[in-house]
Amino acid sequence: MGPSWCGPRPAPSPAVPLGDSTVDCYVLAERWPSNNDLCVTVNHLVEPDGCPPITLVEFSLLTPSMPDASTPRSDYSDTERQIFDAALQVFAREGRHGARMQAIADAADINKAMLHYYFRDKKTLYEEVFAHTVRRFMASFGESLEEAPTFEETLRVFIDGYVEFVRSDEAAMRLMVQENLAGGSLLGKHLREATKSGEAPPQILVDTIAAASEAGEIRSVDPHHTVLSVISTCLFFFVARPTVEIMHPDAAGDWGAFVEVRKEHLFDLIYHGLAP
Repeated sequence: MGPSWCGPRPAPSPAVPLGDSTVDCYVLAERWPSNNDLCVTVNHLVEPDGCPPITLVEFSLLTPSMPDASTPRSDYSDTERQIFDAALQVFAREGRHGARMQAIADAADINKAMLHYYFRDKKTLYEEVFAHTVRRFMASFGESLEEAPTFEETLRVFIDGYVEFVRSDEAAMRLMVQENLAGGSLLGKHLREATKSGEAPPQILVDTIAAASEAGEIRSVDPHHTVLSVISTCLFFFVARPTVEIMHPDAAGDWGAFVEVRKEHLFDLIYHGLAP
């Protein structure tokens, strides 16, 4: 399988000096067929008198646009997404400190040098993976949480959104758990930023509970403690799934159906438990 061109074959450049001679220089850039991010640049230096050409071969990497915390996943290159997805699985399984760059490279089916080219070190890669996971969590509620007209609807949207986010990507949930076990410094940074901007779903629920309590719609409770209780009940049965399946035969038989019933049970328990 031959190489594909990085771009159109260029015309010869103007004659340039080489030592005591003047030569025409052709610059041809070819992609390696094994990886779309590696290039071989072949410079053919052809002397005017018809002598054999001098060929210089330079191995280089195409310069990608390095992702940052605000880069949508759809804007990443195929290789970046491949690395990203592999890193999420490894970090979720091994944690920030236990994960190894070689394991991530193996999972992404690339060599370690290529991994370090896109993400210079494990800290950079972890922060990008974690930042994207937090963004996905914030976006998973859409605008429905802020637009809910009542406390009842806000609570239902929060429970549904939280449970569905965890169910759709349990690796993301495990990453959050691992970050908490490691001290939670990065999680705290993102949550403080989201809370300050008013975008954090837990803070929206805190504010809604406080307003409902003040209006007499629900009994007087501490909003922060209440939200911690809601999050705990939404998360625990995923974290402890093996135990849940032992204790609850229906969960082992049909996990999806169990999750749907669980959402309704949680809403009923919390909503009526807060009744005035």
